[in-house]
Amino acid sequence: MRRLSLVTAFTFALVAAAAPMAVASAATATAPTAGDDNATVCKATQETVSKGLEVFVKDMEEVSTKARSGDLEGAQTTVRHAGKTLVDVSEQLRKDAANADDATLKDTVNDLAAEFESLGKKLTDLTGLQNFDTTELDKLADKMGELCGVTPGPGSPLPSGGLPTPSVGG
Repeated sequence: MRRLSLVTAFTFALVAAAAPMAVASAATATAPTAGDDNATVCKATQETVSKGLEVFVKDMEEVSTKARSGDLEGAQTTVRHAGKTLVDVSEQLRKDAANADDATLKDTVNDLAAEFESLGKKLTDLTGLQNFDTTELDKLADKMGELCGVTPGPGSPLPSGGLPTPSVGG
């Protein structure tokens, strides 16, 4: 079962996609084409996911801290906030997808939104973290990488330690 570290890989695949797109768009100021539309949607998707996961990671760190200190009620509240964050990401991804002209890209971003929503709705309490499985998210990240022209290699930068997996108790 794949866990939160795959979300990290997805985020960095999308972040890596955004840098070349930003350089390319700054270098050429021409009329938009379908390819430009894809680049814009890829960049918007990357930004949506990155911002959402930044909040999510902070929440997971807070959940761990609170649970270790015995504040299970506070940890529960933070888990719910993390779930809401993922649902909010899904809502923004649907808006991002609406701007895609390419049907495959639109469908994939909508699938990504559905997966974020599904994961977020499972985080209603601490037990929701036990089965927090990002396998489908990883598959969608691979597909987004292909559509956005990014293939993260073995040297792709990941944050040291990956995303935190909260521990409950002791």
